[in-house]
Formats: sequence, C-alpha cells, structure tokens
Amino acid sequence: MGYAPFVPRYGFEDAYPQTYVEVSPSGPWYSEEQPAVYWQQEMAAAQRREAAEVRLLESELHAARTSPLAAWLRGPVTCIEHEVVRRRYAAKVKQSLTGKETKSVAADASSLPLTVGFESPVLVQDMTAAERQRDEEGLVDGEGEGCSRSFADILGPNCVIKRVDKDQKVIGHAEPDEMQQELVARAATQKRLGACAEHVHHLPRKEKLQWALDLKDKANECYVQSRFEEAARLYNDCLVALDFDGKEDETAEVVAKLQLPVCTNLAACLIEMGKYEECAGLTPPFESGTLGNMFLDPALELNFTGIWWMDGNPLIWEQLVSFAGAQGMAPYPTTVYNPSSLAGHWTWSDNFFGRGIMLFYAFTEVAEATHDFWFSNKTYADIDATSDLVFGDGTFPMSKINEDEWDRVNSYVLRRIVYGDGTPHPVFWPKFLDWYKSTFPGANV
Repeated sequence: MGYAPFVPRYGFEDAYPQTYVEVSPSGPWYSEEQPAVYWQQEMAAAQRREAAEVRLLESELHAARTSPLAAWLRGPVTCIEHEVVRRRYAAKVKQSLTGKETKSVAADASSLPLTVGFESPVLVQDMTAAERQRDEEGLVDGEGEGCSRSFADILGPNCVIKRVDKDQKVIGHAEPDEMQQELVARAATQKRLGACAEHVHHLPRKEKLQWALDLKDKANECYVQSRFEEAARLYNDCLVALDFDGKEDETAEVVAKLQLPVCTNLAACLIEMGKYEECAGLTPPFESGTLGNMFLDPALELNFTGIWWMDGNPLIWEQLVSFAGAQGMAPYPTTVYNPSSLAGHWTWSDNFFGRGIMLFYAFTEVAEATHDFWFSNKTYADIDATSDLVFGDGTFPMSKINEDEWDRVNSYVLRRIVYGDGTPHPVFWPKFLDWYKSTFPGANV
C-alpha cells in the first residue's frame, strides 16, 4: 500500500520565503511568490485535499483487516508519523504567525505545512524533552483524523501476538497496543537517525566530528540533569558521524574522542533507566560460549564455555576461538560440531597475513561449515582439519589437561582466557594480553 502525503507543503514567511511548493504523487512543482491575500484560500484548498486523503486512508485501513501485517507496516505507522510531524510544524507556524504559543493544534493542523519525516536534524535537536513527550503522548493517544483507529482495531480480536528473540523463538505474549507503541518508536528513531545521517553525509571529516562532539556536549548536559532518555537519543545520534575511512591517526581520533566516550555514556544512560538487558545486550565483537548458546549434552561432561586462546599456535595470526553454537550428544564416541567459521567465533590479526587467511577461507569455505571434534571420551578428541586444501584429510589430536586447558599435541595449548559468565581468567587473560601486545604492537584483533 502506498500513500501520498496528507497535506502539501505551503510556503510561509520564515520557512519557505517567496516560494510555493506542492508535493503530489506526480512530483513537486514550483511557482513564483504567492501574495499573502491568498493564504486563507490556500488553507481551505488544503483542507479539502486533506479530507479526500483521509477518506482514502480510512478505506485502506478497513481493507487492512484481511491482510493486517502487510498493510499496517506501510499504513498506520506512516499515518502516525505524519501526525507527529504535522503537530510539530503546526505549533511552530502558529507561533510565528500569531506570536503566541499554541498548546492544542491537532484540529487545525490539516491546514498547515507537512513534512514527511525529519528533514532537518537541527529541528530534532532543538526539541525539548517536554515537546518530545507531548509528541509521543499524542502518538500513543492517536490524535489526528488519520489515526482514529488503533492497531488493535486493525488486527481484530482474534489476532494473537507473541514476542520472539533474534532466533524467532517465542519468549512471551504481547498486547496490540504494546506492539504498536514499540514499533512506532522504532520507526521514529529510524527517521531521526536517517535525517542526521543525511545532514552529515557531505560534511568534511573535521566538521562531521565537531558536529558530533557538540551534540555529545548537549547529551552530557541532559545526563547531568537526569534526563537520561533524552541523553540516550542524542548519544545515538552522535554515532551517525562515526567515520573510520581516514588515516590511522584520524581513525584513532574518532575512536578516542567520539566512539569510546559516547558508547560508554550511552551504556550509563541505559543503566540509569533500568534497561540492564539492553545495556548487556550490546552486540560484542566476539561471541563467548555460554550454557545458553551451546548445545552439549550434560552427560558428555564437556565444558567449553567462554573464550579460548590457541597459546603457542605456529600460525600466530590466529588466536581465539569460541564454542558458541557447538552441538553434541551422548554417548561416547561422539562428534561435537562447532560453527567456528561464523562471524565472531574466530579471530585473526588485523594485518596483511591475518586478512589474507580470512580471504582464503572466504573463497574456499562457507560460513556455515562446522569444525568437527571426534571425541573418544571426555578427555580425548581428534579434530578434523578446517581446510582439506591446506591440511589434507588428516586430523589433529587434543587431550585434556584440566578444566581450563587442552593440549593440542605437538602444536599448542588451548587455554580458557574468559569464563562463560564474562569474567577474565586470573592467569591466562593477562598472559594473552601481554603476548598479543608484544607480538603485534599497536595492532587490533
């Protein structure tokens, strides 16, 4: 389903001086300056077109009952966002025309300018927390003629909504209103971030960084004033300006001045708001193995949680491995299948050799290929070679030393450097850091 904008954009003195603009399905067209005497006539014409658009929308929303999800994604969300922007512009325009602040403008909004989405990040930044709250409350309450029907009305009484995780597993139930509020909030965030990205897209590197740093300062002020939600929004906006395409010293400046402090402050905001799961759920660069993401039969008595270091590996450009996603069933002998080729399951050094190995595997293997461990018992396994082109059909022996160490016979020792709960190993974690810094000074994994 597609929608033309509810109301065309009309020129007014402080926003579009000496210009008349109409947005229609056939595209925008422009004419010369419109005398002020026609202002009322143009508002009346806009109201008539508005009524026609609303009638069309109502009929499409009615038809959405037969196909609720597809229709809702393109219909009511857009409608609600239009109303939010409509009220915002209505308030600013009425204030500029009358010199007075207007508290309720929803009824007259149809005769005033409309912009689909946020065209100016500056306008978004200038909104106060009260203005944001008023917009969101109006959005939830369904103000405006085009939003008279809620998500629950569209789906009907027989629709069942369930929450799922990233793997599409059901984790609970949800009400239509709850889902509507959440998805609309996400849509609004995407609109705002899109506007910010458009704003900084063509800026030189230094101006882009300065824009983000100025915005970070505003976010810091909000944080000090305990306006954590507003601060989190602004910190998110800052990250749009991250630019890692420059020279090494320029990239280091972006990391030190922007990425590190902003991400840290954003996490602090989430903690202050009690959103601990969101804070802890920030996607890490490397996926640690846990009892929740490993599928090893308890009867096997194998504990490969955490992160493991290939200490002494002749291929020094390969260092860490995770067993997240590993699968194996009792009894012995058995095979444990580890998807170590997936992103965040294996590390290479960020240099010519490390990237060369990654490139080789990218052309010779698939990400879904598993690394197979053939266990004779709980203390010994033969490991299938990751690449037949390099290692042939041979296998590599592995023998258990203790709970945190396995001997890859005549090659290296596999050592646990991080436990499954995220805490570092008191001995092996510092040892790994010292080794890496001395072997690859100034390099990244």
